[in-house]
Amino acid sequence: MKKASILVMIATVASKLIGFVRDTFLARLYGDGPVASAFVYAYSLPSQVFSVVVAAFVTGFIPMFTRIEQEEGTERANKFTSNIVNVMFIIALVVSSFIFLFTESVVGFLLPKAKPEVLVYILPFLKVSIFSLMFTCIVQIMTGFLQVRKAYVVPMLMGFPLNFALIGAMYLSKSLGEQWLSYGILSAYVIQAFLILGFAWLKGYKYTFHIDLKDKHMRRMLYLAVPLIIGSASATIGNMFNQSIVSGFDGGLALLNYSSRVGNIVESIFALSITSVMYPSISKAIAMGRKKEAQDEFSKSLVSMLVFVIPSAIGLFLLARPIIIFIYYKGAFTMDSVNALTPVLRNYSLAIISVTIYNLCIKVFYSFQDNKTPMFLSIIVISIQITMNYLLSSFLGVSGVTLAIAIAYFVGVALVWWRLSYKFTNFKFKKFFRQILKVFIAGLVMGLVVFIAFRVLNLKFGNTLSLMITIVIAVVAYIATVVFLRVEAVEDLLGGFRRKFGR
Repeated sequence: MKKASILVMIATVASKLIGFVRDTFLARLYGDGPVASAFVYAYSLPSQVFSVVVAAFVTGFIPMFTRIEQEEGTERANKFTSNIVNVMFIIALVVSSFIFLFTESVVGFLLPKAKPEVLVYILPFLKVSIFSLMFTCIVQIMTGFLQVRKAYVVPMLMGFPLNFALIGAMYLSKSLGEQWLSYGILSAYVIQAFLILGFAWLKGYKYTFHIDLKDKHMRRMLYLAVPLIIGSASATIGNMFNQSIVSGFDGGLALLNYSSRVGNIVESIFALSITSVMYPSISKAIAMGRKKEAQDEFSKSLVSMLVFVIPSAIGLFLLARPIIIFIYYKGAFTMDSVNALTPVLRNYSLAIISVTIYNLCIKVFYSFQDNKTPMFLSIIVISIQITMNYLLSSFLGVSGVTLAIAIAYFVGVALVWWRLSYKFTNFKFKKFFRQILKVFIAGLVMGLVVFIAFRVLNLKFGNTLSLMITIVIAVVAYIATVVFLRVEAVEDLLGGFRRKFGR
């Protein structure tokens, strides 16, 4: 698991770096103005709309595919996969066509507070980008297939063709017109879909034009997917509600996107990479009746994730302003934009720890094919988030929205741990929390070092050099502390390197 997780992390880092280049390019060309906000919304809405169904199908697909292949063979499992792909593609086409025909009504409902200068761009952008829904569902389902085949790296590399296409569209838009941004979104997903289908074929997937709505396995998955869809829908509603709130503030959609982009790199590099490896492993162990193995895998995965996530979140909170200046400050992204984005990013950094813990723990319930618990938990968390959004955005603006996310998911973590204790009845909670406490202590020590180091260095050097030196000092301080405190996940990782390179 560790080797696969590290490979996925490396691939994710590479992919996210090109994603940063894309967002930096957008910020410098259009700042946090109406074009940037319109692009962000046109890019995110298609995946949000269909993620309600796709996420449910993909989450249920992995354990279902594994079971079919074990009981009926690979050919039957491939036929089941094609059936899922074809049905999802048709549903996506219907949804895309509906939104294309009624774009004004849909946007008016979803963004009632959006300003006219933003709507001028959002409406034509969305009429093109919405058709990326069909290709999004192909990418997501093939990602699940590749994870079953233990091909974890390839899905993470799909960000490269996506972002290259988007950067190309941004470049063309300056000379040929802003509408090229929407064509870039659509072409990016088309390229992704064909590439990942090719990789899946190399891993043994054989596509067939097969549609069978009466297939017993599809019906079983649909039955399991109903609570998944409700759970995904509540999360999507929460995201859409966030966008609805921030659309009423100047540059709100762009600011929310820029903050989540920086925060998501931590979630994607460490949390997503570890979760994508853990989930198939736990699903397989549970399917084969090896509950203790699944329990140990979960414990190690969560500690390993927090070893990276906790210091990253602390560092992001303390260094939010210099990081924003380093990434975005140039061209149309002015110092006023930096000042507006800083509190938004700081509050988002608070959410990183709780969101990553919550999302990884939720996967355990899906491994047990318990879809109802995540559904109820998701409804509770999003309800809290929406309530806090109303309260906090009135006083804090866009930063109130990111703070609401943090508060809601901290409550979610408490609830998910309570329910998880019923699944893992023999879980070594005392040992686990002792390891987590050590990681938090190490993170706080690192935070103190960061707080002092940057302020001293910034008196002598510029922002970029001070930031780079501070990060290096912080990494050294954190590694030294976790080694001194004997965090098991770190000792295991270092032991693996010694065995590999000490020969």
